[in-house]
Amino acid sequence: MKFLFLITILLTFSEVKAQVIPAERRVSWELANQHFHFIEPDTELNILDFGGSNDGVTDNAAALELAMEQAAGEAATIFFPPGNYLFNTPITLQDSIILEGSGSELTTLLFDFNQQNENTINVTGSSPTTKVFLNGGFTKESSKVFTDSAFLFSSGDMVEIYETNGDWDIVPVSWAANSVGQMTVIDSVAEDTLYLQSPLRITYDTLLSPRLKKVNPIVNVGIRCLTIKRLDEPPNGGSYNINFSYAQNCWITGIESDSSNGSHVYIAKSLSIKISGSYFHHAFQYDGAATHG
Repeated sequence: MKFLFLITILLTFSEVKAQVIPAERRVSWELANQHFHFIEPDTELNILDFGGSNDGVTDNAAALELAMEQAAGEAATIFFPPGNYLFNTPITLQDSIILEGSGSELTTLLFDFNQQNENTINVTGSSPTTKVFLNGGFTKESSKVFTDSAFLFSSGDMVEIYETNGDWDIVPVSWAANSVGQMTVIDSVAEDTLYLQSPLRITYDTLLSPRLKKVNPIVNVGIRCLTIKRLDEPPNGGSYNINFSYAQNCWITGIESDSSNGSHVYIAKSLSIKISGSYFHHAFQYDGAATHG
């Protein structure tokens, strides 16, 4: 009996030890929210004043475009009073635009794309193809990297640091190329040195050509107090109810997302994205592919 008890203790200890992440693979996430800065707009625009309709059958795409044109690149909240608002084409938001409803139980954005595999709401910036190679500094916890092209960057630039996939990538696909990396911001520049706002979370491999490129992010976008519901089911592929790509200082709060063809919220190559107080449920498929489920 004592022998069996000793074996149980040893096995339990072994299991607990196996669940501890090695120190060299750990990073501190305590400061993840440190650089989140959001500007609340002073301007509010009512979608109904731009030809919008809350009857659930009239397409509101043109009305939303007119409202964003009225904002003219300035920060603005586009308000959706209670009702159901149909969209037959995806929404592509601009910098500093907030979509705000009267509450997730009162305002619903309905999306029907006739089974086209499209995201419902896109919050996307861009990234030039120009990249620079790093000469050093790319070790875990480093807050600076070295490059002969440091003069191309300025304080405040959002950048992507990445490397070529290693030999672990035995089944390469285009969408997963250069999948190891980190988004950060340039804090300052001095000669051949780029000082980073946040330290590197991994050590990059010299043989995999560590490099860096500037990002032109979309910033200060918010979605709050409404429900998003996808009505049509695309026959294949995976699309998202809200898609963040090359985005910075954006947020979602107080929303409900009902029925998605893929991820309810997809975040790629973005920085300082905050999601809170929301409810995501139901999918068209649960097969584990293309972010279904």
